[in-house]
Amino acid sequence: MSAKLETLNREVSDIADRLTVLVSLETRSAQDDTELDALATRSETVREEIKREETISAKVAELRAVADRCTPAQTETRAMSSDITPIDYGNARNLKAFTGERAQERAYRAGQWYLGTLFGDENAKRWCVEHGVESRLQSVGDAGLGGNLTVPEVLSTVIELVNEYGVFPSVVNQIPMGSETLSVPRRVGGLTAYFMDEAAAATDSSASWDRVQLVAKKLGVANRLSSEVIQDSIISIADKITLEIGRAFAYKIDSVIANGQGNAGDGLITGIVTKLTGGTANASLVVAPAGEVGFDTLSLETFINVVGTLPLFARQSAAWYLSPAGYAQSMQRLMLASGGSRPSDIAGKSEASFLGFPVRLSNTLDSQLGDDPATVKVLFGDLSLSTMMGTRRAMSMRVSDQRYIELDEVVMLANTRIAVTVHDVGTNSVVGPVLALKTHA
Repeated sequence: MSAKLETLNREVSDIADRLTVLVSLETRSAQDDTELDALATRSETVREEIKREETISAKVAELRAVADRCTPAQTETRAMSSDITPIDYGNARNLKAFTGERAQERAYRAGQWYLGTLFGDENAKRWCVEHGVESRLQSVGDAGLGGNLTVPEVLSTVIELVNEYGVFPSVVNQIPMGSETLSVPRRVGGLTAYFMDEAAAATDSSASWDRVQLVAKKLGVANRLSSEVIQDSIISIADKITLEIGRAFAYKIDSVIANGQGNAGDGLITGIVTKLTGGTANASLVVAPAGEVGFDTLSLETFINVVGTLPLFARQSAAWYLSPAGYAQSMQRLMLASGGSRPSDIAGKSEASFLGFPVRLSNTLDSQLGDDPATVKVLFGDLSLSTMMGTRRAMSMRVSDQRYIELDEVVMLANTRIAVTVHDVGTNSVVGPVLALKTHA
């Protein structure tokens, strides 16, 4: 599939998602109707563009077949079947980025794509063509040709790594974005039931809605690679590069969702902790009693108080969120001390749950040990009700070998466009879907 066709298909999907949201509204504003008309018109245009691209892609495939018959393939490539079973993977067995079913095969295909598309290796380009690894090829070192849409072997692995090394992307409300900005309806009030007298008219009520604005920002990872790394085995290249990109994206996304200050360095994102401590959501703050000024002094009664404060509507998918160090010093300490320690508690692996709710660990949350007064240490609640994360564009990559030429290094840039909005943390009088446990001042 060509890059243009893939982009058009994503746009059609985004349009369908947005139309579904608009059509489902009980009442639509004039702005909604205008957007509906524009989306309907655009959908027809996109359909025609897709037909044109499909025709072009079919012609390209036909010409490739002719060219392949005229140009003999490398001996190693001819010996490979489409499922790449005969490939000798050497000793590249302990992969970190690519795991699960067919991990080494996926890593090998990803490595060929890296070498061919981003580093200009001609043999790898041919291998990608012959084995169905589609890509837009560009000259090595020419960053001006734009990014390359990432193949599924790389993209799916990066997404898995973001969810593995990050906590918040998998629990917030994920929204696809068909444009740089997206206005999402949000229910803020429901219908009211009234008792009725005989033969009397019913009392009217109506659901109320407002809108949450998502604005996509570019998030990028620049990765410097030495020429020695590029000369490693194909599988090793794919595993190293993909792992570093996934970890970097995971940490940054987690960091801004939790602690974003709303500045340019944070993509203008104001995080959950910042919102909860901004002076307008005091009802969602649980302050520990006197003497509890750090993880090691938080009591079981305080955690029970947090659970009791969370509204019923947010309990079904509620979880604890805190740092690994904080979890060990507070929750694990309390669990091991309750009724005495059992041998299995010390020798075995403790389950990540506390007071009946799952525990999710994030290195971006506070991990200061010892006395640390007036600090948010733990979050508790349902983040899907408080936070939206929009994805505007799948990840793309490009490479330049000019910037660090004197160091014999190349720089790889991977980027995507995302938007994050923390839209509901309660008020000074109404408890929201996420609570913050704060140590005593």
